[in-house]
Amino acid sequence: MKNNFITLIFLFLSINTFSQSKSKWSIGASINPTFCNSYNTPSSNSSLKSITQESYRFNIVCPSIWFNLSLGQKWAVQTGLGYSDVGSQNIQSDIKLNDNIYPGIGSGKLLELTNVSRNITYDYRYQYLNVPLLFNYHVGRSGDYKFNFSLTGGVALNVLLKHQMTANLDFDLDGKNKFNFDSTGYNGRALALNIILGARVDYKIDKTLTLMVQPVLGYYPISVSSSAISVYPYYFSVNTGLVYEFAH
Repeated sequence: MKNNFITLIFLFLSINTFSQSKSKWSIGASINPTFCNSYNTPSSNSSLKSITQESYRFNIVCPSIWFNLSLGQKWAVQTGLGYSDVGSQNIQSDIKLNDNIYPGIGSGKLLELTNVSRNITYDYRYQYLNVPLLFNYHVGRSGDYKFNFSLTGGVALNVLLKHQMTANLDFDLDGKNKFNFDSTGYNGRALALNIILGARVDYKIDKTLTLMVQPVLGYYPISVSSSAISVYPYYFSVNTGLVYEFAH
């Protein structure tokens, strides 16, 4: 009888310990405003290099769906499915009569005399469906347990959906102010990989709902271009959304 009682106590303690340390699942969704650019080499191959200035691109919404798994007091895994739009932007300013513009936009030159400033923005876009795998390391919380702070690191696999260069004109040429080019010398690979570093702040709204703010830096260490020009995008993004934790 005594041995059975001890066995029951041990079983109870084991179950209780497991229930307290078991993993917690949560799901979430976010929009991810992103500043991006890219390092391109060899730059001398670019027909736009001599007539434009580089600039960052900004994307307001790059949505993601997240799945989170807590692995105890310190570690959590964050994965999911998202859409990303990275690349670079070049701006050609104050275009005058007979100035060269990108081949395929009209005759490749501005043939109209005007006193009005004319500009073209060239957007190089790599649009991906991505699968991130992130690890969050918990570093602290606020005194009221409302805020939790973590460091983030991981990678993402990117599947190319579309690549193109878009020329946006602030004037009309041949009745158009936008030109899309599918073949530009920057053609994208079908698969790409990027590394991610950042941080995460979670604000507890109630027992099951959390506001997530996660600023991250991303870099593609392997060229995303399949052509002679190598393209290495980099970006700063802020994943902002809500997370729902399942009852346990």
